Amino acid sequence: RILLREVCEKVGVQLALQQYQFERPDADALYATALTQAGGKPTKAARRAARARVDAELARPTTVLAADVMNFVAVAKTAAQNSSFADEAFEAGRASLEKGQRALGLELLHESLALHEQTYGFLHAETARCYVVVALAHHEAGETELAAELMARAAAVSERTAGLDSPLTIHNYMNMALYEHACGRTLRALRLMRRALDLWRVINTSDHPDLATALNNVGVMLQALQRYDDALRFFSACVDIRKRALGAEHLLVAGAQHSHAKALAVAGDFAAAVRVERAAHGVFKSRFGDDDPRTRETGEWLAELTLNAVRTAKLTPAAQDKLRSIAAAGLAPVERRDDASTGTKGHLPIDDLLKFITSSNNPKPKPGRRARGPKGSRR
Repeated sequence: RILLREVCEKVGVQLALQQYQFERPDADALYATALTQAGGKPTKAARRAARARVDAELARPTTVLAADVMNFVAVAKTAAQNSSFADEAFEAGRASLEKGQRALGLELLHESLALHEQTYGFLHAETARCYVVVALAHHEAGETELAAELMARAAAVSERTAGLDSPLTIHNYMNMALYEHACGRTLRALRLMRRALDLWRVINTSDHPDLATALNNVGVMLQALQRYDDALRFFSACVDIRKRALGAEHLLVAGAQHSHAKALAVAGDFAAAVRVERAAHGVFKSRFGDDDPRTRETGEWLAELTLNAVRTAKLTPAAQDKLRSIAAAGLAPVERRDDASTGTKGHLPIDDLLKFITSSNNPKPKPGRRARGPKGSRR
């Protein structure tokens, strides 16, 4: 799809906005997708519409038909202007940041940004590129509010210069979502990620490694909102995409499995967490040996998860359900641990949670009442 977009830009062809099939689709999969998009209960009319849509897709002899061409646009070559002062300040700022000279690097980058705005204007691709680099520098320096503001400018400029369906615009939206999440505005970050993923489905496939990274970030944001069950679906989808794209023995797959195991542990499913963490530990051990920090970290997590899985298996079914409910609804972020006095137990470690559950299921007998003296007796 990206290649088709590039070809259209080079020759000046405007195509209809729709999903183009580059391989002959499966009829059953198309029919199921059409029914799902119809929504609600599948009525006879919905089934007929879905079947008609499937027949139309299967009847297409090629990916693009003549009816899909909406317009032809004249393509003209122009000489691109460059500002040597802006480019030199930009490269000097990046070099200073790489050397650890943060103050000098930020000063040079801001000088370059001012030169870009004066030379190219605000709505220019080079200005957007400078916005992205300056925003990243401020984000790494801990100035998240300024980073989010600059990235919002970059996303707005890339929308108007590169287009809504440009990979650059989509990546700017994803980075903007990360910066908004760092500022504590997680709901806004999730809305931005949804917009980026909607645009991604238009131009790209569902097996791209960048999509796996985006889904992993969505899972982290949902965990910050204590939506642990919803986060699990995104972590699992991230692992599946990386397995299909990179293979089961890739390092990125092992890293995604490690994050997935942590999410399963937070949700209280220690048995599944042990299986996923064991696979990640095996990849790191086979590639780097026992002395690598990643191997040691996953080994420690595997041992702790195995111990907690054994302890959880010894609990009664009621206690296991209560542990999962506390993990799903009562876990509080680190910033809210001062609310523990109100009765929330989710901030406690796993061992303390197990003690709390087992003690609540096996209450201690109440002490007997003291015997009263004879009625009417006074002391």
